[in-house]
Amino acid sequence: VLPWLERCDLLLTDPPYGYGWNTNYSRFSRGTNDKRAIENDKTPVSLDPWIQITTEQMIFGCNSLPQQRPGSYLIWDKRCADGFAFLSDGEAAWWSEGHGVYLCSINAQQHRSKAGLHPTQKPVQLMSWCISKAKVADSILDPFMGSGTTLVAAKLEGRKAIGIELDEKYCEIAVERLRQGVLF
Repeated sequence: VLPWLERCDLLLTDPPYGYGWNTNYSRFSRGTNDKRAIENDKTPVSLDPWIQITTEQMIFGCNSLPQQRPGSYLIWDKRCADGFAFLSDGEAAWWSEGHGVYLCSINAQQHRSKAGLHPTQKPVQLMSWCISKAKVADSILDPFMGSGTTLVAAKLEGRKAIGIELDEKYCEIAVERLRQGVLF
């Protein structure tokens, strides 16, 4: 797909990371299993080709990725109202702009009740917040779209978006989510 893509304003993505870790979350989810949790012995993906065709980048999992670059950090504070967090207090995204740390608090317990389409699904509200931080985000690229949350957020913000996903099951979920749009 990469050779046919035109330059995009914003790369907003949550690539697979943590290969070699015990990421089989089924021990916490009543036996549900996922192909990505099982196939955790792969080599990490290279983000360089995607970075080269975008002007600005926001990449979740930056604390687990080998390459560290100058820029800012976007932090999703996932803690519940009582301060409890499941597995992690938050998730970090590297942002290619500035030199700050920016925090978005979205109660993980409320998000979990709306999630479930993908094992690492992010809240639409979080992705909309990320889009609002970008300098220019008329066109958004998510080469690891999962269930399409970035595309849903882009649609709600009136932006163009391109999503790429290897697993056909998640492509179908994303199409269905985008089809369920509400007229303004």
